[in-house]
Amino acid sequence: MDFIDNFGDARQWDEYVESHPQSRFCHLYAYRCLEDVYGYTPHYLAFLKGGKIVAALPAFETRSLFFGRRLVSQPFSEYGGLLLNDDLAEDEVREIMGHLRQFAAAKGGRALEMHGRQGMGSRDWKPYLIEGNAQSYAYLPLDRPLDEIWAKVITYQVRKAVQKAQRCDLTVVEKSDEDTIVRDFYPFYVSSMTRLGVPPHSIQYYLRCKAAYGDKLRIFWALQRGTPIAGLLGFSCGKRINIINIVSDERFWEVRPNDLIHWEYIKWAHAAGYQDFDFGSIRYEGQLHYKKKWGCIIDGHGYYFLTAGSPADEQSAGTFDSSSPLMKRFSAVWTRCVPPPLGRRIGPFLRKHLVR
Repeated sequence: MDFIDNFGDARQWDEYVESHPQSRFCHLYAYRCLEDVYGYTPHYLAFLKGGKIVAALPAFETRSLFFGRRLVSQPFSEYGGLLLNDDLAEDEVREIMGHLRQFAAAKGGRALEMHGRQGMGSRDWKPYLIEGNAQSYAYLPLDRPLDEIWAKVITYQVRKAVQKAQRCDLTVVEKSDEDTIVRDFYPFYVSSMTRLGVPPHSIQYYLRCKAAYGDKLRIFWALQRGTPIAGLLGFSCGKRINIINIVSDERFWEVRPNDLIHWEYIKWAHAAGYQDFDFGSIRYEGQLHYKKKWGCIIDGHGYYFLTAGSPADEQSAGTFDSSSPLMKRFSAVWTRCVPPPLGRRIGPFLRKHLVR
């Protein structure tokens, strides 16, 4: 098996990623745009047999004031990690893990941090990885007629909310050009991050993602009399849609624009032939309640660490838990004390060093 530590054929890489049933948008070659925004060094690690990729791991070499030097797959995403062919033998998997361990050690980091292990299939990961930040994620299969999803999968509570939004004459459009991101999305995003107590990305993060992903990045908008009041941003990869940001004007929550744009995005994804609508990770009870309303399947998720093997490395493999009491206190302080203009200036610096 050939190991390439900086795979440069974007077309072949993306063909493998798009064909893998558990890939996410952050596995695609386009995610290298993080290098332009945050200065992380990309490492697209590929394993080939007979010239064909059989395993792939995208990662970034990060240097953080808080966590030191580390390889992360993938920063700013709930997902990442290793994609493996199902037909690999166990000794081939051991060989892959050995190469990854050696590569991480050579880069001076104590661990390779992977956000998720979905790409490993049903294999036993415990001989190789240390688990941290155990959580769940939610996805809605789109494998049945749309009217059946509406009537039998999503709950009455959601149907009632969507119907209320429709009665209030809200309309939905898909619009995600650069001007829309700058004029409409980003101000809503900064306001939402302030409300949630989370440092925002810079506008460049979204503009570079749009330039790199093109139509794979889409924003669905709820409009009231032509004015945007809520937006839902997602990415496509293979047969899956991943939604990552919901932004809205809280003055209009009563007319349920957030529920409406979720439903319209789901309708679009179903018509376009996607198989899964991924609602993302679940870190607290409110997220679980909301995503269960949509009839989502809830599955295990977390962060996984491949260490260099020493006891010291295993002790230092963890990362911060965004739902911890410390982070909740930080979020409360950010919400109360950091006005949006200041947040725009210092938020990207903090995001860079949190690598989240």
